[in-house]
Amino acid sequence: MEPLAVYGKSLIESNTNLSRSLSISILNENGNEIPFETTSNPIEFFIPRDPNLQIPSMILTNKTFHSLNLTTDLPISIHFEIKANFAYRFVYKFDNEPIYTNSIQVNQSYFTFMIDNQQTVGHRLLIFGFEGENQEYEYRVYSSGCYYLNKENEWKSDGLRVGPKTNLSQTHCYSTHLTKFSGSLRIFPPSTDFEFVFANAEFHRNKTIYSTVICMAIIYILLLIYARQKDSETESKSSFEI
Repeated sequence: MEPLAVYGKSLIESNTNLSRSLSISILNENGNEIPFETTSNPIEFFIPRDPNLQIPSMILTNKTFHSLNLTTDLPISIHFEIKANFAYRFVYKFDNEPIYTNSIQVNQSYFTFMIDNQQTVGHRLLIFGFEGENQEYEYRVYSSGCYYLNKENEWKSDGLRVGPKTNLSQTHCYSTHLTKFSGSLRIFPPSTDFEFVFANAEFHRNKTIYSTVICMAIIYILLLIYARQKDSETESKSSFEI
């Protein structure tokens, strides 16, 4: 087990920096590596996170629905942690699906749920929320992934699946082949509540912000007019000299 060295140009690099790397191989009696690949019985292993990783506190909110941008160059799993003192139905959907076809009735104060990396492939947006009483609750959402370095030092994920025992301390992986592996972690920040933003966008509530924007716009326009006049004077002078 060793700290992960970052290779390639993958967008996943910043997230794998929070993990360790793990190299698994099978050697014969002469110390030579034996090629290994399986489809029926994947190898199970765990990759620990960086022990110095600081986990942010859970987010307190009463917002009903949230959205997550899943745009990434490699598949990820999504993990939910929810603390609530009321019963609710947890629902989610991908992209522009018309209805919340996935739902789970929750009657416990602490609830965890996972969508693995095979289910998120090809999707760009995940919307999740709560059907029930509109009360305050705490939540945290993070993504994880299992990856390996190919011969070109590029991160890949084929033949790898994120397991259900993944948490903030480790990545649980299943693999159909052996090589050097790493896990990833990204903790999502609070999603923007656009309903709240637009509901509180009146001028009298945001005088400082609006005044600053207006002043900057006026200064920009004045500088643009001044620069244009100087360009015209320079062009006229050049034409006269010729």
